Amino acid sequence: MLRILISKLNIDSDLELELLAQLNEYELTRVGNSNLKSRKQKLVGFYLLKKQLDYFEQTNSVKDLKRNEFHKPFFLNTFFDFSISYSKEYVVCMASVQAKVGVDIEFNDLKQVNFESPFFSKSEQIKLKESKNIFDFYVLHTRKEAFSKAVGKEIFLPFEEFDTTCKTFYYNDKIWNFETVSPLGNYTLSYVSDFVLPMQIDLLAI
Repeated sequence: MLRILISKLNIDSDLELELLAQLNEYELTRVGNSNLKSRKQKLVGFYLLKKQLDYFEQTNSVKDLKRNEFHKPFFLNTFFDFSISYSKEYVVCMASVQAKVGVDIEFNDLKQVNFESPFFSKSEQIKLKESKNIFDFYVLHTRKEAFSKAVGKEIFLPFEEFDTTCKTFYYNDKIWNFETVSPLGNYTLSYVSDFVLPMQIDLLAI
């Protein structure tokens, strides 16, 4: 099963203190070095991660988080995989114990649209040049971001070398499956997994 939790940045000071007390030194430093909005986004992300750990009956806690050489967060000795993304006032956390996963959410901001960005592959640029559609732009953009998280390379993945115009993509001897939804009005949310599974999306009030 794949599960996505979505929440707004409604976090009070008591919950902030509670979450900060559960972070390891590295994550605590990251939060401490963030501006106010980014701090809230990160803390809500940890809150949603805690909910996912409980849902999937994991023994790890947020304090057990590790980071790979590309900065991807993970837990040792478990099949549990997760991905966190935030944009504006929303935070999402995707998790599974059966698949590698990645998720990305973006506010559809016309000012940020560049149909000829080198971020896209040649085939993606052709599609965007033909459509000139803001939704198409954010579908491809969020899929690429989600994929980079799923494979664990984050910003170090050569984005221009892989294509997300189709719903499947072959990489590292695996078939990756893309889906895009718009559950929040003017936002685009894409997720990817290396195994096709039922999806559950829950809006969570803190």
